[in-house]
Amino acid sequence: TICAQDRLPLLGEVVDGDMRLNTAGLVITSWWEDIPRRFPGSALDTFVVMPNHVHGIVVIDDVEEPVMRANEEGGHIGPPLPYAARSTVGADRCVRPIIDHNSASMHNPHLARIIQWFKTMTTNDYIRGVKTDNWPPFRKRFWQRDYYEHIVRDDAALDRIRASIFNNPANWARNPENAATPIPPPPSPS
Repeated sequence: TICAQDRLPLLGEVVDGDMRLNTAGLVITSWWEDIPRRFPGSALDTFVVMPNHVHGIVVIDDVEEPVMRANEEGGHIGPPLPYAARSTVGADRCVRPIIDHNSASMHNPHLARIIQWFKTMTTNDYIRGVKTDNWPPFRKRFWQRDYYEHIVRDDAALDRIRASIFNNPANWARNPENAATPIPPPPSPS
């Protein structure tokens, strides 16, 4: 689950229990659908764009975590670690739109890298929409800083999570967190 900053409803609206995507919501969907092409070691399952957040299941195949061994001083022992393993938060500090599809991180991607790439690409496209198509602006960042992740451990949990994602639009009005948040007005022409 990834939420828009300030939970602003920038991606469409729920009408009679159905999600109606605006252009920004369609752009977000297209970037989500591009994940397996950018990260060949991943696949997509159930996904929904809501007015102010997205829910989705990412399947990651054959992820091999680096073996972390330390010497007496706490320093790493062994071959150099991939950059993500050296980072204090487990994610690269920058994401570039041009990606080497032959790299190990592409074929054995970490969820943090996938989400970071998704957030970067969608934010860049949304900023273009604000500048060129008068989409509603956002404060500081498009997405909230973090995201909610959960490891699906069995088929029963997978079925439950799929149902929750699928039924999210129908349950929208019953959730008090989804109270109407006003969309900021477009910037005035200067």
